Amino acid sequence: SSSSSSSSSSRPAGRGGGRMKPRNKKRFAPSAGRAVKDDGERMRRAEDVESRMLLALEGMKSAMKSIAVSSGVSVNGSSDGGDEREDVVVAPPPLIFPSVRECNAALATLGDAGELLRALRLFGKMRKAASLASILNANFVSSGKSSNTSTGTPRTQRTPRFYPPAPTLVTYSTLMSRAVHLGKARVALRLWKLMKTQSEFFTNQPNNGKWPNPQTVSQLPIIPDVKAANILMNAYAKLGDYESALDLMGQMTSENGGCDVPPIAPNLVTWNTLVDACHRADDLSAALDVFDALKSAKVRPDARTYTSLISTVARRSGPRGGAMDPSLAFVLLEEMRDQYRIRPNGMTYCALIDVCGRCGRSDLALKGLRMMLRQKEEEERASQRGGSDHNAEGGNRRRGRSHHQDHYHHQPHALLNEVGAWTAAMDACGKAGRVDTALKLFSVMRSKFGVRPNTVTCGCLTDALLRAGRTAETLDVLRYMKEEGIEPSEVMYTSLMTSAGRMAKMERKDRRHGEGGFGGMNDEDLDAGAAIEVYTELMSSLLHASKSSFNAPKHKKRRISKQQGQADSNALLLRVFLVFQEMRAAGVQPDLACYNSLLRACSRAGDIDRMADVMKRIVADGLDPNDISWRETIKGAARAGRSDIAERYWDDALSYESRSRNEDYVPWKPNALAFEALADAYMREAALAPSHSEKLQLYAKIVSMYEDVLGGMSEVDIFELHENQRAMLMVLRAAVSLELAHDRNAFDSAEVGTTRSRSTRELATDIVSLESLQQQLSPTFADAKTMKALALAKVWAQHDEDEEPERLSNLAFMK
Repeated sequence: SSSSSSSSSSRPAGRGGGRMKPRNKKRFAPSAGRAVKDDGERMRRAEDVESRMLLALEGMKSAMKSIAVSSGVSVNGSSDGGDEREDVVVAPPPLIFPSVRECNAALATLGDAGELLRALRLFGKMRKAASLASILNANFVSSGKSSNTSTGTPRTQRTPRFYPPAPTLVTYSTLMSRAVHLGKARVALRLWKLMKTQSEFFTNQPNNGKWPNPQTVSQLPIIPDVKAANILMNAYAKLGDYESALDLMGQMTSENGGCDVPPIAPNLVTWNTLVDACHRADDLSAALDVFDALKSAKVRPDARTYTSLISTVARRSGPRGGAMDPSLAFVLLEEMRDQYRIRPNGMTYCALIDVCGRCGRSDLALKGLRMMLRQKEEEERASQRGGSDHNAEGGNRRRGRSHHQDHYHHQPHALLNEVGAWTAAMDACGKAGRVDTALKLFSVMRSKFGVRPNTVTCGCLTDALLRAGRTAETLDVLRYMKEEGIEPSEVMYTSLMTSAGRMAKMERKDRRHGEGGFGGMNDEDLDAGAAIEVYTELMSSLLHASKSSFNAPKHKKRRISKQQGQADSNALLLRVFLVFQEMRAAGVQPDLACYNSLLRACSRAGDIDRMADVMKRIVADGLDPNDISWRETIKGAARAGRSDIAERYWDDALSYESRSRNEDYVPWKPNALAFEALADAYMREAALAPSHSEKLQLYAKIVSMYEDVLGGMSEVDIFELHENQRAMLMVLRAAVSLELAHDRNAFDSAEVGTTRSRSTRELATDIVSLESLQQQLSPTFADAKTMKALALAKVWAQHDEDEEPERLSNLAFMK
């Protein structure tokens, strides 16, 4: 082990285990380094830790074998009867292990990114390295001189001490907290049981109660603290295991502790987690008992405490509350505000309104919503009065009341999770049959109060509308979701599918028997195409929500790999196809809009086989592909890296003749978007081309397409094309690449299959002067190579008469 790694890994105080506290708590935070601000940088460091850990572990295994061979000692410590040597010097190469701090930070980063399995693999490598180090250090710890048992000849053994990053309490706590957050509470419990089996766990200490002086990190005692206990209790709470959570609280408050934790003073987080465990178990009496114990322990409750208590009201009958009685919820809210001066937030009001909705009291649900709006209005008036009066009188007022009272009266008027309260109110009204009131709330929350609905809000409203047979309003909500990029949840997805199937069944019944009314729906609310409209809007909403997340700002995108992006596209394709199959099974004949949604999903995934099958179905059903259909097929071929298939679809679109009797059919005419799609196909295939000549051929096709447009040999509107930034940047990059290849004598017009009717340099300088390229470029397609081509074209345009700057610029770009 290297000196730096040995010195950093052998200090017990810096490991975060046992009772030894680091000198600087912030410095040893397990989640992120001091200078790490970007998620991408955190992930890069985590990947670096993974690779270093893997290399060090392989090196340790090799060193283990070499030490055993050179010293004549087997791994288990016995002599192998080898050659008699007077001096044995063992000097394996140094091993550079990442520190425990780095490993814990990597585990936190991977867990925060949702890659729990990857974090567990890194944890397994840490345990493996610690296990190998204990074997090596136990068998080859001797130093100085020892005599050969057969000849008495002195021999020298020099074996390094290995100090890998052994798991500590912080390691286990980090993994457990991420597992609970990702809904893997049972994994967290298994990790806790694994930690209890370690010899360093505090219950496995010697009978005399004294720990030996730890010489290595792996010998540090593991003594759970209140944070670790809270994580364990949270795992019990997520599983609704109130008995285990209560038992853990008993161990913490016991004088002698227990098998899981030593005596620890519970904090507010501990009490809140225990109340949450009672809430998930639907046990109001137990939750109130815990609340009484909290007050007896002189711990001040907060908004989360009361929110969990209110959420538990009216879930089932018990000695301290009925199943349909929301009165206790209002009592708790009043106690929260008046006795403890705690400011309710949006989650608190959401819990209150949800209780009223479960009890079928939409009037009380609206009362709770009005209470929230009244509180917001009072706080807004208080904030508008300004801080001058408060600063002038603040000293006298603070002397007359506590800090919490002053904090309550001068909080900002924004409420946490306010949308949840609106959603609960709409759900309560919808379940009570007050659909018009729910629609009014949906409109007012956006226009008057500036609260943006989320997926759950739209799901509750559409569910109420579909139950009432209000198809037109349901489609309006789906269109709003599509415009705002809100993806339907799984519950909403299933509900819409079920309702659309019910409407399709009603339509078939009406066609056969001429009867109306089914499932609470009226003829005037349900036209002949209601079912297919719901199916179409659902598929469109899925695709637009996926597109919105894809085009999100860079700082809001989660970091995903190329493989993960392809997996997401395949999952989207599967969901859209499931809607389509359900529609066909319900007896609904798909229209061209449905087929175009299928093509768009196939295009996103680059699935050219399914795309071809959809095109065949369109023709077989007597429909004619439109501009969207042909453009999506070309895009799909481009994403698959198949420019030949993209060319074939382009030619098919130009030569297609209508096979239907639709008199309104208009033959396909290529536009700027179609040009962009075909150019993108050439550009993507050029990026994967195995040889430079093949890449130049594809670039020449892009330039040739553009020259055809300039020469009037293509139906693409040149003015529309010049306004398309992405298309013109691809043409510019192709022209610059061809010009540079010509300057290096690598361009042969016969080889690439194009005639240079005009200089590619002249073409590039003309393109760079376009008004569309003078504006700010979109970051989605302005990559590094494109920006270099743009910069070089600008140099050409500015220095046409200056040969020396031109030569230097060409050399810099080629480099």
